[in-house]
Amino acid sequence: MRISRPRAPAAALAERVVHLRHLAALDDWLAEPGVWADDLRGGPHHSGTTRMSNTAATGVVDRDSRVHGVPNLYVVGPSVFPTGGYANPTYTIIALALRAADHLAHELRPTAATAATTTPAGATTATATTATRPAAAPA
Repeated sequence: MRISRPRAPAAALAERVVHLRHLAALDDWLAEPGVWADDLRGGPHHSGTTRMSNTAATGVVDRDSRVHGVPNLYVVGPSVFPTGGYANPTYTIIALALRAADHLAHELRPTAATAATTTPAGATTATATTATRPAAAPA
């Protein structure tokens, strides 16, 4: 068991002062006009904190739960709700997660014209694949 030596009171006090200054700077920033919408109301729930919208000016994620301007970052959960509802959000959260999963599966699926294969030496090559219909049976 490792026992750490208590810090000198002056060092602990200095760390606390730095921490409080950071909090004060954050409070000042949050109090600036225009940082938050005037009609923004909140509570202890995180719904609506990364709002879904068609544009980055009015929301954080797009309709596929992808963060605007960040191609490989997705947020899935009640934080993307554009507004709060009165009912339990569980089914809506599940629906949004399934929608995002479908979108990601589509994005990550190789195209029908090209499928990536790996050779034994580890080199990646592209091979053409085509879907063909069976020949029509003679009449």
